[in-house]
Amino acid sequence: FLSRKRLPSPRELARAGDDDIGRWFFYNSLYDTHPQLETSFRLRPPIIGIGAPAGLFLQDVADALHTDLILPEHHQVANALGAIAGTVMVVEEVLVYPKLSSSGLEVLGYYVQTSEARRDFEEEDLDAALAYARSLGQERALGAALRSGADNPKVTLQQVTDGLDTYRIRAKAMGNPRLTK
Repeated sequence: FLSRKRLPSPRELARAGDDDIGRWFFYNSLYDTHPQLETSFRLRPPIIGIGAPAGLFLQDVADALHTDLILPEHHQVANALGAIAGTVMVVEEVLVYPKLSSSGLEVLGYYVQTSEARRDFEEEDLDAALAYARSLGQERALGAALRSGADNPKVTLQQVTDGLDTYRIRAKAMGNPRLTK
């Protein structure tokens, strides 16, 4: 009654798509907005911080969630070590779909489309369109991985059927981060 909120009946809760009182409890637990009521949520496990800024901002988060903050020894560089040991991965997709007649019943050719361009294959040569799409996907993924700092990335191709005569070529390039310029 002090919050001027009432608890909804179970029937109202079942119908409600939005839990107003739950939102109020959560908001009030974070910002302590009500003058007479105090609410709080507690995160039971501790927060473990890594990376240089962890010590600067995670203590406020831990305090707001009423939990402990653990900063392991050398936490400042833990994220950097993970980045060095990580992998650069880039995924490029190329679509192949039919060019249909005005009636929509006849396949006149195929389109090969990326996010930047579309090429028209006039004849009904699906094999040529798919071969071009695979080559284009491999080239685009390899280039993007190299620009992202991958050292000697490897490219894998996957062909997914998206419907009748519609295909998605997914090219994934992966490599270790380049450690020198």
